[in-house]
Amino acid sequence: MGTDLFSLRRTRSNLRSHSKMLPIDARMPLKMRRLLFVDEDSVSSQSFGELVRGWGYQVDVAASGKQALDSAARTQYAAIVTEAALPDMDSGELVLQLSRLEPAPLLIMTTQRTEVSSRVQW
Repeated sequence: MGTDLFSLRRTRSNLRSHSKMLPIDARMPLKMRRLLFVDEDSVSSQSFGELVRGWGYQVDVAASGKQALDSAARTQYAAIVTEAALPDMDSGELVLQLSRLEPAPLLIMTTQRTEVSSRVQW
């Protein structure tokens, strides 16, 4: 289940040029620079990581909902980006559990599905 987030199939040179688009303020607390990307597709995870590291963020990767919950229990994330189709858990349940964290991170769900009815569940 790959994620086509930001058309991640860019060349390395394109990733480098896009990495200059959203610089972060160096005064931003470190905990606000850490993101979690949840997707079983290692190519998507690597591409996303390269992109946002270029913006100055730290990125952790989880390949399943359980790994995401374990990581979120140990680490405070500014945002968690998750693929809608996870191998081990309903993504709605994952988002519900993550939204109970204090403080709650920004939660972003991605999907490759093209039909609106299959993308919007709530």
